[in-house]
This record gives sequence, C-alpha cells and structure tokens, in this order.
Amino acid sequence: MFGKCDFVSFELGKFLREILKPNANFIEIALSDKVLYSSKYHEDVKEIAYNCICKKLYHHWKGFVSHLKKLCEKESYNNPKTLLYILKAYYQGILCLDREEFKPDFSSFRCLDCYDEDIVSHLFECKVNKKPVDDSYKEKIKSYFYELDVLLDESYKNSNLIDEPSKTAKIKAIELYKKLYFGDVREW
Repeated sequence: MFGKCDFVSFELGKFLREILKPNANFIEIALSDKVLYSSKYHEDVKEIAYNCICKKLYHHWKGFVSHLKKLCEKESYNNPKTLLYILKAYYQGILCLDREEFKPDFSSFRCLDCYDEDIVSHLFECKVNKKPVDDSYKEKIKSYFYELDVLLDESYKNSNLIDEPSKTAKIKAIELYKKLYFGDVREW
C-alpha cells in the first residue's frame, strides 16, 4: 500500500511570486524530487527557486517557528506534528544557511551536528501512534528549541549566501510568466 500523497497545485504567477519573496515552503515544493506529475516548465521553475535561496529565508523560518511555538504553548507541547514542523524549520534553516543546501526531509538533516535522533524518533513515534508527547520529553524539547534558535541566529550571521534572491531569478521569473500568459508577442 502506498503512503499518503499530498497534491499541491498553484497558479504559476502566485507560485513565482512566493518563490521570489522568498518563501521556503514554495522553494521546497519547487525543488522536491518527489514529483508525480509536472509540466515542461518545471525545470525552469526549479532553476528560479534555486536562485532564490538566500539569507532572507532566515526571516521565513524564524517567523514560522515563532508562530508554531505559540501554538505549542497552547497545546502544552502535546502535539508531535507541530513539534516536528518546528524541528524541520530549524534544521532546514541551519542546513541552508550553513551549507547552502536546501533539503526537504528529516533524513537530509542527519548530517547536522545539532540533529537529535532521540527527540526526532520519539516525535515520529508519537505521531505515527497518534499519541501525545511524553511528559519526560517536553522540557528537553523546550531547551533544545532554545539551542536551535541560537544556532539558527548564528547560522544567519555567518552565512555566505546572497542576501536577496538573485536578479537572474527575478528576470527568469518574469520571462517565464510572460511566456506562459502572453505567449510569444512576435506572433501578434
């Protein structure tokens, strides 16, 4: 039996705008190797997304984590899915800012010195078994999040990534948008 499959579809103009912000979620979708169906323009979109990997993504991860931490407080750190989303954002941000690599899944994060197999395994086990997080892990997770927050900040300060999406990405996005929505103007 197959696992769950998410279907994601966007109007290309919106998708390109989100990539250019840059929005890490849209960059992740564009660069994912888990694509069942695509168009002939997918490689163009991937190239644009790759050229939008920059230090500005830090603000996306930082804001996402901040929002989800507030939710965790309301949920008393019981929901493993929310906690895994936070970990993924921290790991993805640290990996991207430190190594200039953009990876979408937990197996890619094992290379990080800060990766905590015990916490990750426990959270996945809780998620799969539809159980709340054990109380014995909650304080450990809270202090671990504090450590990851400091590491994310340090990664941002020390990153060699460009500050903003490249001008090439912006130009290629505009060209692709025009090509798809207005066709070849020479044909007019």
